[in-house]
Amino acid sequence: MKKWKIYLVPHTHWDKEWYFTKEVSDAYLVDNMKQIIEANDKNENEAPFVFDAQYSVVDDFLTLFPQKLGKIKKIIKDRKLVVGPWYTQTDMFNATGESIVRNLLIGTKLSQKLGHSMGVGYLPDTFGFNSNLPQIIAKTQNKGIINWRGADDEILNNNLFNIWEADDGTKCPTYSFYKHGYFTGVGGLLQQYNKKWSKSADWKEWDPKTRAAEHAQYYINFADSELDFLKTKAASSNNRILMPVGSDQMPMVSGWTEIVAKMNELDPIHEWILGDFEKFMDDLINDPIVMNNANVIKGEFRNGRYARAHKTITSSRYDIKKLSKKVEYQIYNELEPMGVIFSKLGGEYPFEILLEATKKLVASHAHDSLGGCNTDETNRSILNRLEAASAIVESQTTLIKKRICDALNLGNGNLIIFNTAPYTREIANTFEIHTKEQFFEIHNDKNEKIDFSVVNQRFFNNDEFSIREESHIYGNGYQAIATQKDDGPINATNILLEENVKGKYTTTIKLNETVKGLGWKILKVTENKNNNFALKFDKQGSEIENELFKISLDKNMNFTLHSKKTNQIINNAFKLEATFDAGDTYDYSPSHHNQGEIQELIHFKVNTQTNNKIHIMTIDASFKVPESLDSKNFVEQEVRIKIILENDLINFKIEMTNEAADIRWRFLNNTSVKDSKYSYADQSFALVKRLIDNPSHKKSIDENWVDVAVEIEAMESMVALKNENLSHAIFTKGTNEYQIIGIQKETIALTLFRAVSYIGRRHLIYRKGRASGVDDYPHATPESNLKINLSFDFAINISESLDKQNQKAKEWCWPDTYYQTQSTNVFHWKGDTFVMTQRKIPTILQREFSLLDIKDIDNLVVTTVKKSWNQKFDIVRLYNPTSQNITIDTSLFKGEADLLDVKIKEFSNIIKPNQIKSYILK
Repeated sequence: MKKWKIYLVPHTHWDKEWYFTKEVSDAYLVDNMKQIIEANDKNENEAPFVFDAQYSVVDDFLTLFPQKLGKIKKIIKDRKLVVGPWYTQTDMFNATGESIVRNLLIGTKLSQKLGHSMGVGYLPDTFGFNSNLPQIIAKTQNKGIINWRGADDEILNNNLFNIWEADDGTKCPTYSFYKHGYFTGVGGLLQQYNKKWSKSADWKEWDPKTRAAEHAQYYINFADSELDFLKTKAASSNNRILMPVGSDQMPMVSGWTEIVAKMNELDPIHEWILGDFEKFMDDLINDPIVMNNANVIKGEFRNGRYARAHKTITSSRYDIKKLSKKVEYQIYNELEPMGVIFSKLGGEYPFEILLEATKKLVASHAHDSLGGCNTDETNRSILNRLEAASAIVESQTTLIKKRICDALNLGNGNLIIFNTAPYTREIANTFEIHTKEQFFEIHNDKNEKIDFSVVNQRFFNNDEFSIREESHIYGNGYQAIATQKDDGPINATNILLEENVKGKYTTTIKLNETVKGLGWKILKVTENKNNNFALKFDKQGSEIENELFKISLDKNMNFTLHSKKTNQIINNAFKLEATFDAGDTYDYSPSHHNQGEIQELIHFKVNTQTNNKIHIMTIDASFKVPESLDSKNFVEQEVRIKIILENDLINFKIEMTNEAADIRWRFLNNTSVKDSKYSYADQSFALVKRLIDNPSHKKSIDENWVDVAVEIEAMESMVALKNENLSHAIFTKGTNEYQIIGIQKETIALTLFRAVSYIGRRHLIYRKGRASGVDDYPHATPESNLKINLSFDFAINISESLDKQNQKAKEWCWPDTYYQTQSTNVFHWKGDTFVMTQRKIPTILQREFSLLDIKDIDNLVVTTVKKSWNQKFDIVRLYNPTSQNITIDTSLFKGEADLLDVKIKEFSNIIKPNQIKSYILK
C-alpha cells in the first residue's frame, strides 16, 4: 500500500459573468458541453468532469439545445458530468440565508432530476464563508464542505480537514484547499496541453493515447512541488490530498484515464485516484481514523491569509445589493405566503412563476455577480435580471390579491391589509392611498374611525399633466386649463380611467392595525372634502418628539437624541461622513494621501411636521466634496434626510444624486453603549457575535497577508451594540456593511455606498500588489461611481433586550402587502391594468380571515411560509436568534422537513439558539 492517496479531480470554475457578460461565456459553455458529450460518446471510460458544482450551466445549455436532454441525462446519471448541489456559486454574506438554501434546493433538485447531484458543498472561489454554513450544508443532505478563501492557519488548526461547527452546534466535515486553491493541479496540465503555458522548448501536442507515460511522468514531477506544502497539513486527512485540475473557464481535457493509470505504474509513493469531490469526501468520512481525530473549528472564514477574502465587497454596487434584498423579501415574505393562502382558498400555488423568479434571483447571487466586481455592461445585465424577477413576483402577487378581492366581492373604497406572517402581529406599514379628493377617512367594519398619519402626498394635475409633490403641505396649486379632450380609441387601459376628474392624489400614510396570522383585515376608505389630516407643519422647526424620543438639531447640523425610556441624552447622535475611496469594485481603500473626512457643510434647511403619532423632520443639506480622487475641483452634494419618529423606531430615509467619484458615504450613529467587546449582526439564520477588536487585523498586517483583515463586517438586516441595560440596533434594507468605531467603540458606522472608478486597482492600503479582477490594464467602470439617484432606508431601535430585535428587524424589512380597490390610479401595482380572466376562486364571506395563527411565537424569526418542492405540504421556516432554547407549540404542525423539503424523523418543539427549523403544517 502506498503512503499517500492523491485525488485528481478534473473540473472548471465557471464564472458565468464577470469582466464579460453571460452572453460571452455562453458561447464557450456550448462549445465545452458539446466537447463533453462527444468525448463520452467516443469513450465510455472518459474521466468525470465537475462543472463547478452548479446546475445553471445545464439550464443554459438545454435552453439552446433541448434536443440534447437525453445525452445530458446519461452523462449526469453516469457521473461523467458532475453538477449540483448549487444552482450558482453563491455569495455567502450579501445573500440572505434563505437565498443560500434556495440556491441549494433548486440546484440539487434539478440535478437529481437528471440523474445525480454532487453531495458536497463545494465552494472554490466564494469570498469567505458565514459561520452558519455548516448547518445549511448538513440540512441539505450534503456530506461535507470543500472550500478555499477566508482561511488561515489558526482557523484551520494547520489542518486540511476539520469538523466545522455551525452557530447552532451542527457539525459538518470540511476540507480546505488551504493555500493553493482550486487550481492546485492545473499547472501540470496546462504546461502540456497549451503551448503558451509550456516551459519546454520542445513542446509537443497533448496526446494521451501515444504519449501517456511521458505526460504521466511530467505531471508527477510537477505535483511534487505542489504536494510538499500540503503534506505538512495532511495528517488530519490520513495522508489524503485533493489535487483539483482546473481553473477559470477551463475546458474538459480528455485522456486522464490513461494518464492516471500510467502515473500509478510510475509513482512508488503516491496512489493517484481519478474522481470527483464527492468521492473524495466519501473516502474521508468513511475513515474512522480521520473522523475520530478531527479537530472541531468554529466561526467565519473571512481572513485573507493565503487568498483575498474581499471583506468590503459588501458595500460595492449598493444598487445591486439593495435590489437583490427587495426581490428576496418579495419572494420569501410576500408571494410565497400569499400563494399558500391562495391555494387554501381554491386557487393555484404559482410554483412555476416562483421557480422562474427565484432562478433569476439566485443567478444574480454568484459571488462576482452579487459582489458587483464586474464591468459596467455586466452589472447592467445583473440589474436587468433582478428587475425582471421583481416584476414577475409583483405582477403575480397583484393577480392573487385581485382574485381574493373578487372572491370577497369588494367594490371600490376598500383597503385589504394582508399579514404574511404565520402569527398575529400589529401591521405598522406604509400604505399609498389613491383618491380623487385630497382628504379621506378610514373606518373598520364597526364603522370606527381608524387613526392614521400622513407622511406625504402627491397631486397629479390632469389638465397640466404635472405632479405636485408634498401637496398635503403646500396645496395642489390647481388651476383649470381649457383643453380639447381626445380620448382616442378605447383599450384595456384607458377604459379604466375616470373622466371629468381635475386630478388625483396619492397619499402615503402610516397605519397600525392588528391582523391575525396568514390572513387579512378589510378597512373602508371614504373620501372627504374637508381637511381632516390634523397636520402641523413648521417650516423652521428643528425638533421632533414622541413618547420615547426627542431629536433636536442645532445651527451647525449637530443632532441630539434624548432617549426618554433610558433617560439618556446622546450628543452628536447622527452624522453623515464622506471619505475618499481609493479602492475598487472588490475592496474599500483609504487614500494614500488623505484618510480623513472630506465633506464640508455649506448650508442646510430644516422643517418638521406632525400628524397624529407620526413626527417628521426633513433636512435639505448641501456639502462640498472633491469631484474625484485625483481632481482639485469640488462639487456640491445635495442630500435630503427625512427622520420619522414612529412608535419605538427612528426611521431614516436619505436621498441623494451622487455627484462625486471615488467616494464612500457612511451614516455614523453614536450610541450610549460604550466599551463593548462585541457587535451583533444577523447572518444566515443566526445572530452572530463578533469581536470588535479583531486580533486578526493586527496579525494580518504584521504577517503581510495578501488581504488585511479589516474590522469592517457584514450583516443581513441588523447590527447592534449592547450592554447589561440596553441594546442599540440599526435595521437596514440593502445596506450590508458596518464598522464599530470611536474612542470607546460606541459608534456604529453604517456604510451607505461606495463609488469607485475601476474593477481593480493595484497597491491598495489594505491589499498590496496586483489589481483584483483585471490586472492587465486599468479597466474603468464609470457606472460603478453610482452617479444616479440613491435612496437609503434604515431605522434605529433602542430596546432593553437584544432578543426581540432580530424578529422586529425582519418584519420591518418585509414588503407592505395590501390592496386598495379603486379606479383612480390603476398603475400603482405592476399588472393592475390587465383585464383578468374568469378563473375565479370560490366566494369568500370573511372580511377578517386567518389561515394559521401560531401562538406564543416568542422571539423566533420566520423566513418564509411556502409549499414544498413537490407541492404536497406547506412549510413554515424559522430560526431562533437568541441565546436560549425556545419552546414552540407544535399542535399546528405534523412534522419537520429538512432544507430540501424532505420530511425527516425528528419532530421537536425545542428550537436551539441559531437553529433552523422547517415545520410541516397540518
